[in-house]
Amino acid sequence: CSDILFHKLNSLHRRAAKLMMPDLSLTTDAKLQHLGLLPLREKLMLNKAVLVFKAFRNLAPQYLKDLFICHNSRAPSRPIILPKPRIDLFKTSFSFAGASLWNSIPTYITSCGTLISFKTQLGKWLRHKM
Repeated sequence: CSDILFHKLNSLHRRAAKLMMPDLSLTTDAKLQHLGLLPLREKLMLNKAVLVFKAFRNLAPQYLKDLFICHNSRAPSRPIILPKPRIDLFKTSFSFAGASLWNSIPTYITSCGTLISFKTQLGKWLRHKM
């Protein structure tokens, strides 16, 4: 069901880029890039990483902070202890997926001091990674 929902949302995301730039000579990916928009999958990754960043920088509610445990509490930029899933469904949970995503982001990004610099650096990294 979530794959179907993602496919529909992605279709709407791409259609919006086509409507904003009706130029037929450009591909939809080129239109997204020209508009400064990340593809939907990367945008969702950015949003998830921002929530983890906020949890470690005391910018999120306590219940989000409690989902993550760092190896070193003084350096929350790296790495998060990945919880052990007993079933595959747990891998879609925020505590597992957020920790896994955070651990995959380069340290120079996770150690950014401000939310704005984190978002900027992460956006650049995600665009470059595509």
